[in-house]
Amino acid sequence: MTATTHAHPPTSGHPDGHSHGHVHERADGPSSRRSLVTRLRSLMPLLGEHRNLIAVAYLAGVLHQLLLIASAGVGAYVVARAAAGASPGQLTGWLVLLGCLIVPLVVMNVADNTFAHVAAFRALADIRAKVFTAFERLSPGYMVERRSGDLGAAAVSDVEEIEIFFAHTLSPLAVASTVPVATTVVLASFHWSLACALLPVLLLLASVPAWLRHRAELHGRELRDSLGRMSADSTDTFQGLRELVNFGAHSQRLGLLRQQSVRLAKAKTAHGRRGGIEYAATDTIALVGILVVLVLGARLVVAGELDRSVYPVAVVLAAMAMAPVLKVTEVARELSVVASA
Repeated sequence: MTATTHAHPPTSGHPDGHSHGHVHERADGPSSRRSLVTRLRSLMPLLGEHRNLIAVAYLAGVLHQLLLIASAGVGAYVVARAAAGASPGQLTGWLVLLGCLIVPLVVMNVADNTFAHVAAFRALADIRAKVFTAFERLSPGYMVERRSGDLGAAAVSDVEEIEIFFAHTLSPLAVASTVPVATTVVLASFHWSLACALLPVLLLLASVPAWLRHRAELHGRELRDSLGRMSADSTDTFQGLRELVNFGAHSQRLGLLRQQSVRLAKAKTAHGRRGGIEYAATDTIALVGILVVLVLGARLVVAGELDRSVYPVAVVLAAMAMAPVLKVTEVARELSVVASA
């Protein structure tokens, strides 16, 4: 496909000069009616033979979070005992335990990130190879009606978007579905009311991405469409620069690129504004949850139903239990873009 077929000035029938390509899919098409979860679930088979690496990342992620919570709890307990006047000999065992937790904590963190990204990038290499194979199989007839910039976006940027799901979503999702449960059980062992106070907060936190789900999917499609159009038009402009100069259409083309830039800026602003609302909601809920546990724990200590040395441990565990859920909600803000890729 030559650049000449893409470089001519836009016509009145097509303001953007082109009407082909996946970036122009209508927002009300069949793919938009599928739920976000359904579309993301369809990505799982793309992992292929690399699922074992993701499984190892799952395990390492869960162990890392459990070790992190354990080390934070032990540290809080040591500080509370020291403040209560415990002797160095009474704290030695706990300090040794805290030191022993550091090495596996670091190892599990490295293993989680390493295996998740290795699996993701290997899967992306396989996917990209399949995309190029499909292009080769469909050539040359298919290429006549496709834009070179559009094909480049499909082969590179669209595939790269999937890395967010493979490397930054699967493992945190597994952690968020297991670690808070274990932490809640530990809090229940301190006092049942602490677990009852934390559980609704965790459920409310997990539900935040669903509050603006439809708006998130709409913003994701708009942002992906704007990025795709901008990428395709920029590529076609550079490839057809000689023809644009020869036909005197460079000013018209620059005007088109300015319009695309404004459209992209509006899409990013809408996407960022919604993300800001979700950030504010999750941070507020997490802060309220910690305050509830803090106040409830203090009342239990005053009533003699909770040991003073356990009180700071309970507060730290409550805060740590929210961390995996907060991480998932953070990644969920970008999944709407991944689903539209």
